[in-house]
Amino acid sequence: MFIFNTPHNPTGKVFTVEEMQQISDILDDCPHVITLSDECYEFLTFDGRTHTPFATVGNNWNRTISIFSGGKLFNATGWKLGWSIGPKKLLYNGAIISNSMYYCFNTPGQHAMATGLDHVDTANYNEAGETFKQQTSTMFKANRDSLTQGITEMNLPWTPIPCEGGYFLMADITPCVDLIPEKYLTTHDYEPEDDRPLVNKNRINMPDGKIPRDLAFCRWLAIEKGVTMMPNSFFYG
Repeated sequence: MFIFNTPHNPTGKVFTVEEMQQISDILDDCPHVITLSDECYEFLTFDGRTHTPFATVGNNWNRTISIFSGGKLFNATGWKLGWSIGPKKLLYNGAIISNSMYYCFNTPGQHAMATGLDHVDTANYNEAGETFKQQTSTMFKANRDSLTQGITEMNLPWTPIPCEGGYFLMADITPCVDLIPEKYLTTHDYEPEDDRPLVNKNRINMPDGKIPRDLAFCRWLAIEKGVTMMPNSFFYG
């Protein structure tokens, strides 16, 4: 299985049709491979970019299951509801497996989101004449711009990474490494030096046994500066 994601979480990368065609050409040589295309943020593209479903490029339809999220679209992520689109031969077996694995569905949520989907592209949802999807994208773009400005103006030598779409904004903290106190880089066993509750420490190590720099950076800012962020190492090993 080839797992694909655009707009990409957490980098904010939006793949172009040309890039997806290159991937499709490679898959043409791998007829035994099917694709799971995560397109949960398809409505969150910024700066004039548009989302193109991977299944519509090249010969991808017959080998692709596309995943979408009502939880993301409707800002109700706790519900974990979504849908899949693809050829019957792929969805059929997935439905059998799902039906035997899940036994507690949020049926009212399913009905609510199914009803909402009929209206997400209706014009004049707000005073600006936008649809619900457009308004959501506008809101997240404003959030992205605000965070980008905040990172740029902070008295730290870090740099925001351009975010083309999606839910997250990444930053390059390479110049900040020398600012991180040694205890955050060498041990998980530290505690705040005041009356706050003890830290519930996630023990994540790099292959060399050291603590990931992004985790050390985020713990330092959270404990000593009161700024909370998510380390990228939480997304991948």
